Amino acid sequence: MAPNPYLLAADDPQGLLALLVEDPSLAPRQDEHGYSLVHAAASYNHLALLRALVRDFKVPVDLRDEDGETALFVVETVDAARVLVEELGLDPKLQNEEGQTAREKIESEEDWPLVAEYLLSLEEGGPEPSSSSASNGAANGAVNGAEETGMELPPPPEGLR
Repeated sequence: MAPNPYLLAADDPQGLLALLVEDPSLAPRQDEHGYSLVHAAASYNHLALLRALVRDFKVPVDLRDEDGETALFVVETVDAARVLVEELGLDPKLQNEEGQTAREKIESEEDWPLVAEYLLSLEEGGPEPSSSSASNGAANGAVNGAEETGMELPPPPEGLR
């Protein structure tokens, strides 16, 4: 039995690339719900695979699933969103069947606040989140968009200063 490309996209992106070299016709395929390898690579944050699918295998970056959603709707990291928008040219204003942009849907689901913040910054034309806070979500006391309490740590005990 041939390997399932969607499982490889999740667990073995290098294995998937090898499979695609053998059979490039797999690259643009979509499952029964329109989910594509571009969606999978973006969702799992496999950025080298994502770039290869679009650049090398010529899969349209704006491929849509059955709900009219591009891969930007399923990203979980700012890095993946940046690759889609800034490197691969995906329009962040594209809407799904319900008339939502990726930012609007991500905000409504409250799952990836840093991704929503990044997409909002594109809409406003304002500064983007810093790469360090966007990448690890922990700069400036923010973890996944939630601010810490602002309490300061007590001084170290005598002898440890």
